[in-house]
Amino acid sequence: MAGFRLVIFDNDGVLLDSEPLAAEAMSEVLSALGLPFSPEQCDALFGGGALQRTREVAEARFGLPLPAEFEDRYSARLVELMAATPAASLSGADRIFTDMAELPQLLLGFSATYPPEIANPEVRS
Repeated sequence: MAGFRLVIFDNDGVLLDSEPLAAEAMSEVLSALGLPFSPEQCDALFGGGALQRTREVAEARFGLPLPAEFEDRYSARLVELMAATPAASLSGADRIFTDMAELPQLLLGFSATYPPEIANPEVRS
């Protein structure tokens, strides 16, 4: 990696795959609300989509409004799952980090807001 001082990657879908955890979190939250979706159904219907779209599809499918705190419940459960179950690294991602070990800084970005202990494991006590 000679000549590079900083490399920035989109984390999810490039280095890590959190979609299985997202599908599990969505399944649990919707099922707790009385809307039975398996993780596989959640992945097929909502995978990679915005939470607003998830809300619209689920409400249209069941004809019932989701509670106002739906997004917060989902986000909280996803963070719990991510803390307990590291996302699977995609093929070759581990080698990328090894090859980049000589870089002075490594920055990972997230499209969602996660607590510091999830976004930066070095913060964990």
